Amino acid sequence: MHGAKDKTVPVEKAEQVEATLKRLGTPYQKHIYPDEPHRFSRTAMQDVSSRIDTFLHRYFPAQTTTQ
Repeated sequence: MHGAKDKTVPVEKAEQVEATLKRLGTPYQKHIYPDEPHRFSRTAMQDVSSRIDTFLHRYFPAQTTTQ
């Protein structure tokens, strides 16, 4: 997740991370928020939280225990 208007950490840094993850075959999801700076708005943060939750449930599903 990255804000396209981020002046603290340019979006190009996220693109560099993406290239590395691709090269390593590591699962990832990228989403660029076009109108967000470094500090996301409340609305964007709600979306970020939802995306992270979905990603974690997909790649790290809950394990059940049997007794």
